Amino acid sequence: MWRSRPTRYAKLHDAVVRKFAAMEGLNKAVKELSQGLLSEKIKLERLNISKLEEDAITTQLFAEKEAAKLSYQNAQEENSNVQFAQKESIQEKNMIERRVASMREENKRMVEPQRKQYEKEIAQLEAELKCVPCVCACATQLVGDATQTRCVDGHAVM
Repeated sequence: MWRSRPTRYAKLHDAVVRKFAAMEGLNKAVKELSQGLLSEKIKLERLNISKLEEDAITTQLFAEKEAAKLSYQNAQEENSNVQFAQKESIQEKNMIERRVASMREENKRMVEPQRKQYEKEIAQLEAELKCVPCVCACATQLVGDATQTRCVDGHAVM
């Protein structure tokens, strides 16, 4: 029996050593797997941070896009208003020009006879200014222009 005990202990010892070696192998595998898991968690966290940053950038870009769209719409509306005001101004200018032209025509029609009368009177007065009195005081008081030496009756002029 004494002999059987050491063999039993030896077998037990061998079994414990094998289990211990297997346990160390398992602990080593667990440690490696834990490190791999931690590494994957770190990668996942980095991806989450990257995703959050991208989401923030995307949100900002959408806000900028909406602001640009609104600005573009406002600019289009302002452009339309300016074009409408420009067309309105052109129409008003054309109406004023037509009114001015018709007023000029009307003024010309109203004033033309009087202007012709004034021109005729001015021409007569100029002709009288060019004439000189006759020396004889005959019925023909005025004679043509200053270059003439005799009146229509034949008298000398002054």
